[in-house]
Amino acid sequence: MHKKLIEQERGSMFLSWLTSYGARLMTWT
Repeated sequence: MHKKLIEQERGSMFLSWLTSYGARLMTWT
């Protein structure tokens, strides 16, 4: 159970990073 929670946290972190990265890319182009 605890391990699943950590994986979920990592997933949300990756998602937020992906969104910010994508937004930056959109701004550049």
